Amino acid sequence: MNTNSTQKSGKTLIVVLGMHRSGTSVVARAMGALGGKFGERLMQPVAGVNDKGFFEDVDVNAINVELLKAAGSDWYSMMPIDLDCIDASLLDCLQTKAVTVLRDKCADNDTFVLKDPRLTRLVSFWRPVFACLSLRVVYVVAVRSPISVAKSLARVHHFAEEKSYILWLTHVVAALEETKDHERIFVDYDLLMDAPARELSRVSEATGLQQRAEALAEFEQEFLEHRLRNSRFSADDLDVVRLAPQQVKTVFSAMQRAAAEEIDAYSSELDAAAKDGRRYLESIEPLLRYEWRLVQHVEKVTPALTEANARTKGLEVALRDSEAHAASEIAKREETQRYANDLEAQLRDSEAHSASEIAKREGSQRYANDLKAHSEHLSVGLEQLKEEHESVISALEALQSKVASQEAALRRADHYIAEVFSSTSWRITAPLRALRRMGSWRNR
Repeated sequence: MNTNSTQKSGKTLIVVLGMHRSGTSVVARAMGALGGKFGERLMQPVAGVNDKGFFEDVDVNAINVELLKAAGSDWYSMMPIDLDCIDASLLDCLQTKAVTVLRDKCADNDTFVLKDPRLTRLVSFWRPVFACLSLRVVYVVAVRSPISVAKSLARVHHFAEEKSYILWLTHVVAALEETKDHERIFVDYDLLMDAPARELSRVSEATGLQQRAEALAEFEQEFLEHRLRNSRFSADDLDVVRLAPQQVKTVFSAMQRAAAEEIDAYSSELDAAAKDGRRYLESIEPLLRYEWRLVQHVEKVTPALTEANARTKGLEVALRDSEAHAASEIAKREETQRYANDLEAQLRDSEAHSASEIAKREGSQRYANDLKAHSEHLSVGLEQLKEEHESVISALEALQSKVASQEAALRRADHYIAEVFSSTSWRITAPLRALRRMGSWRNR
């Protein structure tokens, strides 16, 4: 085992290794209680993924991402990462860049914490970088149940359970292989959550890094929350998981025992488990390469599929809008039809009313004609009556004239009679007139 006794700078680099979603962020943050610093360019927290933060340096992360891309791989690829396939000039450029970046970050820090799960499979690239800086390197390997990791990956990245177990194995086997001859310590995520002071004290004793009470209190009180842990499983729980290869249980069991100090951090049990895991991974390497080609193909067609889905959704939206518009038009048409029917009914009523009015008008006209005829008839009768009146008036005037004449004659007769009666001769002849009247009465 190399304990970095040749270091010249007096600086310590704590390198946190482990599978994604295995508690590496919590372990990295815990190293702050041992004097570890993280630099100022850290990846921002993501709600629902890492609410408290990743504690990953963005510059180191960028180098790892570029390195994996140059090797035709990515963090979620299960196939082996072959750095030898990278162009030598590019590899030199990336390694030189890594030296510059890390030197700047460690310049003002005696203890610097380097964490990125991608580092777990890229230690062979970074080890020469560490050597150039003459740093004391302490590898802290995060240990967490593969079941918990698989559940977290399914929730965050929607990975199949089988893929998560193999991916976990590729990371931890690489961590065991790359650190077996270097200073390392295993930290169980669940034990750290249960008793942070005890676990950090153990790390402090094993590494010589001094534990800081104030930093520990801050870590316990402000950072740790039990809600960060969604599940907890032991090695025995893997017995009922059919989708996990036996090598997963073997490796996890050995790592968990090392974290609990049941075995030494450099135990042959760990070495044997790592070798068994490596043999298994090599035996299924063709399948892993095939899976990666499928993944790359899916990623290649995904933009087109996404675009097609977007177009489909757009068409669906357009169809819904069209259907809504059609329904609206139908409703308008029905409303228009109802309005037309109402107008037609009103027209029929109006026509009926008009016919009634016409009939009334014709009846009024006939009545007016009758009145006119009757008026004309009355006028004729009136003229006749007028003529008769005038005739009657004329006759009456004639009669009045005659009456007046007769009255005048009568007055004259009365005067004459009066004169007669008043005369002497009338009185003398009275007996004779009486006899004459008597004779006339008898002759009747």
